[in-house]
Amino acid sequence: MHRAVAAFVAVPLAVVLAAGALVAVPRTARAADDPSNIPGTPLPDSPVAGLLGGDAIDRVYSIEIPRQNVLFLSLTGDPGTDFDLYLFDGTALTVYGTQGLVAKSTSNGSTESITYAAPAGGRFFVNISSFSTVVGYYTLRWSIRPDTTAPTVSLALDGGIPATSDPTVTVSVIATDDLSGLDAMQVSSDGNVWAEWQPYAPAFLWTFPPPDGTKQLWVRVRDRQGNVSRAATASIVLDSNPPGIAARVPEPGGTLRANGGVVRITFTEPIQPASWLSGGVVVQDRDSVGIFGTYAYDAATRTGSFTPGIPLQAGALYVVTLGAVRDLAGNLVEASGEWTFTAVIAPTIAVAVAPRTAMIGGSVTITGQTDSAPGGSFTLERSVAGGAWATVEPLIPDAAGVMSAAAVVRANTTFRIHYAGSQFSAESMSGSARVLVRRVVRLEGPQSNVTRVGYARTTITLVALLTPAAPAVKVSATVYQNVPASRAYVRVATVSAQSAGGRARIAWRPGTAGTYRVVLSTPGTVGFAPGISSGYRWEIR
Repeated sequence: MHRAVAAFVAVPLAVVLAAGALVAVPRTARAADDPSNIPGTPLPDSPVAGLLGGDAIDRVYSIEIPRQNVLFLSLTGDPGTDFDLYLFDGTALTVYGTQGLVAKSTSNGSTESITYAAPAGGRFFVNISSFSTVVGYYTLRWSIRPDTTAPTVSLALDGGIPATSDPTVTVSVIATDDLSGLDAMQVSSDGNVWAEWQPYAPAFLWTFPPPDGTKQLWVRVRDRQGNVSRAATASIVLDSNPPGIAARVPEPGGTLRANGGVVRITFTEPIQPASWLSGGVVVQDRDSVGIFGTYAYDAATRTGSFTPGIPLQAGALYVVTLGAVRDLAGNLVEASGEWTFTAVIAPTIAVAVAPRTAMIGGSVTITGQTDSAPGGSFTLERSVAGGAWATVEPLIPDAAGVMSAAAVVRANTTFRIHYAGSQFSAESMSGSARVLVRRVVRLEGPQSNVTRVGYARTTITLVALLTPAAPAVKVSATVYQNVPASRAYVRVATVSAQSAGGRARIAWRPGTAGTYRVVLSTPGTVGFAPGISSGYRWEIR
């Protein structure tokens, strides 16, 4: 049974238990330190223990709380007792009324607790009341702690989604405080001008004004001791305009490979991936039978793709319908109706080139092979030194699907075969085949089969010639000396220089007499494979 404090407000009363019922008896006089009513006795050091129940139904303590402090009360009692806990401020005259009652804890047992923040501090009264005839011991533990730590707060708009089409959003305020608890909050639409303080609420609605765009909201909270948190902010994009379609593959009335073709739709703005992956596009045959397949969405290009799970029927007409695709704000993509495409076969093309390495001006042979010749043209294309693709000549497959051509190469060259497609077949492209072309590098003067003469500790100037002539090409000369004992040439030096006008001057100073060989080399580039010369012989005296 719990105290009905509102019923005892007219005059101070003494309350006793008679035959198990509460009986109110007028109290005529009490001592200044009456332990059963205000002013009670000063609260001793924690913990405090005492006996309560039966005729003794109240025990009152007084306590002084400093400013900006929090009072913590924890009460326990013997089994079978029913002790409740009340806290009154300095305006209370008696514990038998509601005046000055600031907190209470009243369960059906004797385990009670109160946490109370006192920003202004002052004198307070703790009342322990018994509501059963059972007599037992109580234990009251208490502490006072200053609260100088501000609460923390975070903010989310509509659960943290990036965009919305509704200007009214749900604001979630997640705040915590370590001691005194949360009291109030303030909201601002610009982070500078704040609305009036209002009671703290973990969620509320907020309406942003037009126009569309990024919207931002700020909030800060205050605890019961007056500590104010740092401001938290969150943003959301208000977007009331539906997205559109930027590109479609295949285009309406176009063609798609019957085997391996992929339907792709690019949107004008990012969309919700789930709205595409759950059936963003539906493909049906002429009998309205749906084609199953797999969906994917590329956020970087805003493109959704659908890959049919079975080969389509070549020459058949298929109908495409866009599903309920939504942008990040939830707007449906503008209605685009339905469109059709024709499934067509696509020939497979292989290409090869021989030889794969050639000298400048050399000739190579390009050979192609296709598994079908459904009409339409085949074209040989090439890219020189990583440049743009250019048409070389048309190719005509023979009855076995073989086609070939010859070409002169003057730099690294990549070849491919392009099939343009036709009314009944799809465009197709072969892989690529590359030819590496070596740069020509040689020494000015006698040929490599002529032994040149030099002298020890005398500088020899080597002049390297490059074909084709090019500036700033690194030319290296590697020098090998013959070791008679091992009958082998051993590398003794490498010297390098940059070319200018197709020539590079390299200084070499042999240290001792003997027989030497010099080999020139250039590094590989986009346009040329590494160059290497013959070995030039020297007799050093």
